Amino acid sequence: MRPVCFAAYQGCKMSKTLPNKIIAENADGPRRKFAPPQNALSLLLIAFIVSCSTHSQPRSFEAAPMIAVLEAAKSDSVKTFKNAYSKRIQGEDAQSDWTKNLKEAKENMRRLYGDYQLRDFAFAFDGDAVKGKLAISFKGTKPFDLAVIKGDGEWKLDER
Repeated sequence: MRPVCFAAYQGCKMSKTLPNKIIAENADGPRRKFAPPQNALSLLLIAFIVSCSTHSQPRSFEAAPMIAVLEAAKSDSVKTFKNAYSKRIQGEDAQSDWTKNLKEAKENMRRLYGDYQLRDFAFAFDGDAVKGKLAISFKGTKPFDLAVIKGDGEWKLDER
C-alpha cells in the first residue's frame, strides 16, 4: 500500500490493517473510508490540484535576498535588510548608514507597490551557480533585474 497524503486529513493516523482502503482516524475514532485512486485520470487530477495549490509556495533560493528586503521593509528590520546585500555593497562608504538605507527603501516600496504582500511578487533567475540576474515582477508588471551573487553559501543582492 502506497502512502497517500490528503490535506483534509492532516493529523490523522492511517490504518494499515486494510490493504485496499485507508481509514482516517482521529481522537473520536474512524471518520471516513475512502479507496486510493485506481486509475490514471484520478492520479492526474490529484497531481493537478496539488500543483495548483502549491503554485505560490516555492521560491527560488536566488530570490531569497529580495524576499528578505521586502520582509525587512515590512518589519522595519535593519539587520535583515543589511544581510540581504553582498559584502561588497555592505562595505561601500555610501551605504554605511543602513537605517537611512532601509528608510529610503521603505519609502520607495510604499510609493511603487503600496501595501504589498509577498505573494504579489514573481521572481525569475538567469545565471549560474554563483552569480546572475534576478527578474522581479509585481502583480504581472514588466520585470526589472537586480544582480545577485552567492557568497558564504547564501544568495545576496549585489546591486542597490
